[in-house]
Amino acid sequence: MEINADRLFAAFLLSPQTISWIAEIIGRQRLIFPDWRWIDPGTAHLTLIFFGLAGEPEREEIGKVFNSISGKYGPMTFSADEFGGFSAKNNFRVLFLSVRQISGKSALDFQLAMEEKLSRAGLNIDKRIWHPHITLARADRRSEEILPKNDFSPAEFTLREFGLLSSQPNKAGAVYKLREKYVL
Repeated sequence: MEINADRLFAAFLLSPQTISWIAEIIGRQRLIFPDWRWIDPGTAHLTLIFFGLAGEPEREEIGKVFNSISGKYGPMTFSADEFGGFSAKNNFRVLFLSVRQISGKSALDFQLAMEEKLSRAGLNIDKRIWHPHITLARADRRSEEILPKNDFSPAEFTLREFGLLSSQPNKAGAVYKLREKYVL
């Protein structure tokens, strides 16, 4: 692994309208839970695959795979209608919007095809089971709070792009940078 490596991941990219809707939710919840580390709504995304540290050779291979699947799936529509949390339901560290697909070619098939092509290209990827969600906040320790009540109306949103992003962790939360974007 070269010294100039980034923490990379693939994600579905959200539209400006969806980001505005998420910003409204975060704005309300931030008042109730000010100690949590809230994401910058402008960087909200739906993660597909984590690569971990990757240098230029890996980025080039990832780009080849992404170019090979770009434009072959088309738009996918999802619905978000409740909060969820990683860890136990009433003792969590990550708050997210739970999402489910309602139309379009299968997002799971897309994710699995991407995973298979990346593996065949010799790339090291995180093979955890995909759980589609949009992360909103993190607690520094397991929260004693219960999950917030859903203070929003369910929303549908359409995904049209995916991208390669980098993540730079810091105390305030990760800073994300879009490296490349591709059409679904």
